[in-house]
Formats: sequence, structure tokens, C-alpha cells
Amino acid sequence: MKYLVILALFSANVFAQTKSTEKDDAVPAAQEVASTSSDREFKFVIGANGFASTIDINGVDGKFTGAAIEVGFARYFESHRLRFSLLFQSYELEELSYAGTTIKLSSTPVSLDYTGVGLGFNYTYFVNDAVGFGGYLNHSRGDLKGCDATSCSTEDGYQTDIGARVDFKVGVWTPFIGLGATSIGSDGESYSGVSAYVGLLNFEF
Repeated sequence: MKYLVILALFSANVFAQTKSTEKDDAVPAAQEVASTSSDREFKFVIGANGFASTIDINGVDGKFTGAAIEVGFARYFESHRLRFSLLFQSYELEELSYAGTTIKLSSTPVSLDYTGVGLGFNYTYFVNDAVGFGGYLNHSRGDLKGCDATSCSTEDGYQTDIGARVDFKVGVWTPFIGLGATSIGSDGESYSGVSAYVGLLNFEF
């Protein structure tokens, strides 16, 4: 009988240790599941980006500056992020350069402005918690308004941007810089060039 009591006590002790080990193992597993769930969450995106473009217009370099406001959402898959946004874009022609001569349009009666609405998509792979690399694609359509000394006219226009970007994360602040190709046009005509984006006012909640 004494041996049965000893065996029972021994068995109870082993069982208690086993349950304790299983409980301890379950904690990291639960934390891992929670972490994975957090890594794959949706986030609301809002941002204001500035950009500058140089477009070749029949041999004349046109310098455009503008801004884009984006509202959308981001989807995280561990270190990968997908962003989809509604874009409100606008730009204006600042100056024209040809053969070493530059004309600022602010000193002339000529102007060219664009305002449009479109969609933006970008992908980023984060190499750590703060820095990521990826690409972007934006397209919008809207009104292209041109004026001279006597009159103004408005046409249907568009803007398309595709390029590479570097993203940063500091809490809810998610600034980025981007560099790529730009195409603008209207009425069957299109002109291409390069553009640079700076998104200092970008946030995810």
C-alpha cells in the first residue's frame, strides 16, 4: 500500500509539471497568434503628398509642381503592405526650358493647370519595423485648363505615375519618398517625363 501511495504522489507531481509546461508553452503560442493577427490588420490611411515633374513637351522641358491628397486603407501581411487609395490630384506648369533659356509662367499671361480624381496603389516590403522598399502606381482623370492672354479652355486630361518608393514608419506617421515615370495628356496627346514624390504628411490609424 505504501508503494501505491508513493506511486500516486509521484504520478500527481509529474502530471502537475506536465500541465504547467503545457500552459507555459501555450502562452508564446497565443502571443504568436495575436502577433500574426495584428500584423495582418487593416489600417485607415490619410495623406498629403507633394510632387514635382519634368515633362518633355515636343522638345521643351516643362516643370510641373503639384499635390495629391489620398484617403484609403492599408493591409498588412507580416512584413508586406498593400495600400489602396482614392486620390485627389492637382498640378500646374511652373516653367518652360529650351536651349538654356527658362521662362517662368508666373511672369506671363499663360497658364496650365490640372485637377483630377483617381486611384492609387502601392506595395512595400519592410526590412525592419521602420524602413521599407516598394513601388507605386497612380492614375487620375480630370480637367486640364489652359489660358493665354485672351481666353481659357478646358479639356479632359489624365495623369499616370509609376515608380519606386522608400517608406518609413514612426508610430502612426508613415512618410515616404518616391521616384518614377510620369505621363500626362489630353485629346489623344500624351507627354512623358520623370517625377519625384515626397509624402511627409502620411498617417495610418
